[in-house]
Amino acid sequence: MQNRLVKTSYKLIKSKLNEVILLTREVMQETQIEFVRSYIDAGEWRLAIETLCDILYEDELPISATAYSLIQEISSSLDLKNSVWEILKPQVLITVPFPTR
Repeated sequence: MQNRLVKTSYKLIKSKLNEVILLTREVMQETQIEFVRSYIDAGEWRLAIETLCDILYEDELPISATAYSLIQEISSSLDLKNSVWEILKPQVLITVPFPTR
């Protein structure tokens, strides 16, 4: 039972990592995406999220609040230090809702 639970949580982490890639693909270069995906495919999820955060931070790429939230969730699930993802906070795009009449 424990093994199946672990397998399920890893599937969820992998799914969330792929979702973050989809949310950030418009601002990242294809080679950067492939680099992060190679870690995901190898099961190196910690390296994948750390590398993704490094790329986004170093290139000062904007990210959506949704992507930031997912990065935060993944990092927490993998017991990564907050400093891995908190550095991205200034790059989160703030969306302002359209005024209603």
